[in-house]
Amino acid sequence: GAHWFLKMTNPLGSIKAAQYVFTERHIQKYNSIKWVWPKALQPPNSPGPKIFCTIPHGLAPVGTVAYPGWSKLFGDRMYRPTAAAMVLKLPVISYFLKCIGYIEASSPSIKKALNNEENVHVVLDGIAGMFQQGDKQELGFVKGRKGIVKIALTTGAPLVPVFGFGHSALWRIIVDPWRIMERISVSLGVSVTPFFGR
Repeated sequence: GAHWFLKMTNPLGSIKAAQYVFTERHIQKYNSIKWVWPKALQPPNSPGPKIFCTIPHGLAPVGTVAYPGWSKLFGDRMYRPTAAAMVLKLPVISYFLKCIGYIEASSPSIKKALNNEENVHVVLDGIAGMFQQGDKQELGFVKGRKGIVKIALTTGAPLVPVFGFGHSALWRIIVDPWRIMERISVSLGVSVTPFFGR
C-alpha cells in the first residue's frame, strides 16, 4: 500500500530534486563531513564521467550519501550511487533510493550511467565489507573486486579511489565469531545484522 502510494504521488519529484531534499542537504552537517580532494580532480582538469570507489562500507557509508556534494564538487554532473540488487527491490526503501538516483551495482547499469555522462559511485567492499572490523585499524574487503576495473577499462572512465574516514566508527556492527550473519547477508544480497551506536 505505502509503496504503491509513493510511486503514484511521487512526492520527491526528479532525481536532482530528491538529492537536495532537507535530510540529504544536512546529513553532511550532522556528521561533520569534510571533503579533501586533489587539484587533478577539480574541473576542468578531469572532464568526463568518473567512477568513485569508496571503502570502507561500515554499517552505512554516510560519506557517500552527501549527494549534493558529489553532484557539485566534480563538475555539476548527475551523481548515481549504487546499491545491491536486492536492496532496490525492498518495498518503500526502493522507492526512495531510486528517486534519489540509485542504480543497481551491476556492470550493465553502471555502463549505462557512464554512457549517459553520469558519475557513478560504488562502495567497493559492499556487504562483505560491513563485517570487516578492527579496533586499531580500518579494514576493507577489496582484493577480489576486479569487475569495476574491467568496467573502467572498457568505458574509459577513470577510477577515483575514496576513503571514508569514520564510516566504520559511526555504528558498531555486532559480528558473531563464526561469521554466520556475514555469510547469510552475502548470500541474500542484503545485510542482516544487529548494530548499536550513534
